Amino acid sequence: MVLVAPPLAQERLGRSGCDVNPLPIHRFEITSPLKRQDAVAALGAHLVQTNFFRLRIPNSANDKRFQGVVTDTGFSISRVLGYNNVFAPQSAGTIQGAGIGSQIGVTMKPHLLVVAFYLAVLAFGAIGIIVGGGDFGMVALVALILYVLVMFGFWFEANKQERTLREIFRAL
Repeated sequence: MVLVAPPLAQERLGRSGCDVNPLPIHRFEITSPLKRQDAVAALGAHLVQTNFFRLRIPNSANDKRFQGVVTDTGFSISRVLGYNNVFAPQSAGTIQGAGIGSQIGVTMKPHLLVVAFYLAVLAFGAIGIIVGGGDFGMVALVALILYVLVMFGFWFEANKQERTLREIFRAL
């Protein structure tokens, strides 16, 4: 008996190869018909000034706006959100010329401060539960709840951000 994946699953796995990841890290490549300079300009056209505090109003214009830095060979950006999502990924990537087009490698990860906050909450929660006379099962429950929150927030935005980057670079 031979088991095969449905066509939709094959396409999804074939596109990036790492869609099922137990960590909030997403790596993928985009092949674009745009030359390297044009790809850099296309991403730069969607870049806005980085603001630490930004009024967050849901707006469809935010779908393709990014903040961060774009250089001739790479970028470090995050999507401008009209809502709060601290687990939204930071995207870093390289843009290389490939024949008449370009090859863009992207890595999405949560911000380092978010990971540090997650670990601090987990540590203080574990200490509080153990000192308060709770059992280790409660520590596992707290860890599971935090893990689900991080993964949901990250993958919710990572999928949107990947789709948007593919549109900007006119992915093949």
